[in-house]
Amino acid sequence: SGYSYTVDWGEDEPADNNTYNGDASHAYTTPGTHTVTISGTFPRIFFRGNSTSARQIRSVQQWGDNPWTSMNLAFENCRNLTIAEEAGIPDLSNVTDMFQMFSLSFFNGDLSKWDVSKVTNMFGMFANSTFNGNISKWDVSKVTDMYAMFFNSRFNGDLSKWDISSVTNMSFMFTGNTSMSSENYDKLLIGWSTLNTAA
Repeated sequence: SGYSYTVDWGEDEPADNNTYNGDASHAYTTPGTHTVTISGTFPRIFFRGNSTSARQIRSVQQWGDNPWTSMNLAFENCRNLTIAEEAGIPDLSNVTDMFQMFSLSFFNGDLSKWDVSKVTNMFGMFANSTFNGNISKWDVSKVTDMYAMFFNSRFNGDLSKWDISSVTNMSFMFTGNTSMSSENYDKLLIGWSTLNTAA
């Protein structure tokens, strides 16, 4: 619910004929790379259960000023995803759920300036992914679930300044992650040891 948006699929048909209140799909008549432009009220995007479409998305060129409401499964299995430098920063002020947002993806872009201060669920967010960007300054003080967040991933960053005091579930957070250096792991253990956690 809450959807009312227009899609320009990057072909010749008039965009105003493509207004949706639910799921959108399109069969292209011309091969190649197409720029898809979405306008209107479009609170979330996700590819769960559609690996073919997920692997066809190449990049986010512009986030726009659309206020997102959820990033649950947003880019799961998007093996070819990039985010353009000029894309800006998404409006995450209403987002609490980032469940498996980049799981099974090869995404490795810049998320350093993202505002995740309202997020409570980061379950499996980067599980089985190649992400290794700088998220050291994220405000995760409201996150309660970090289950398998970096499970079997290639992440190797400094998380020592994270406030994990609200987290109740960190099971399997780094299980299978062989990329985390001893230096970064020691830093987070020392940094987190001073916090009173809910776990």
